[in-house]
Amino acid sequence: MEFHHLSGRYLIKDDYQNPIETISNFMLNQPYLDTRNEMNEMLLAASSKKKKKWIKENPGNCLWNYQQFVSLLLAGNKIFRLKLYEDRSFNEQFVQNHAEQVKGEQICNGVILHHLTGKEFKNPSLVFKKAFSEIELEEWLEFIHSCIMNTLSWEYKPEWFDIPHQVRCTLFTFKILDACFLINYRIKKAKAAVEAIQPE
Repeated sequence: MEFHHLSGRYLIKDDYQNPIETISNFMLNQPYLDTRNEMNEMLLAASSKKKKKWIKENPGNCLWNYQQFVSLLLAGNKIFRLKLYEDRSFNEQFVQNHAEQVKGEQICNGVILHHLTGKEFKNPSLVFKKAFSEIELEEWLEFIHSCIMNTLSWEYKPEWFDIPHQVRCTLFTFKILDACFLINYRIKKAKAAVEAIQPE
């Protein structure tokens, strides 16, 4: 799928790349906590006129962040559409049947993933099943388009989106981010473990 952010138009392509590759590429951008914090600040800016200094000074970076998140939506939609969350060979790359909690918190590599339930922490692909069962891809893209317009004040509308729907999209945004971080971390960790035991 290609999405034209300023017009909100999009084209669906069936040959979109492997969702795991998309997730991996997204996580190469910067430390995850920075990514999650910037998304939080952008969504706050979209729902109010309060903008952090970096958004005002570098709107291009803000636009790029939204564009990168759209790539995660496309990957997540492919996982949902192909029902990969039920595919054992797909999930065995990152599912942990005995994932541990620390003081009731879902923690991975020192990062608290408090947007995930216990089941989602064990199998993060379930996040995509729920996210795209409740919110269709077209609705996601309209949400992101509205966020872009309001964050950058190109077309500011105080009541820019159905409030309950806006809240659901916002909550799922952070669940998707946490799930992608977890998937990427576990796959990288598993590959490193395999490489460590292979003879030179």
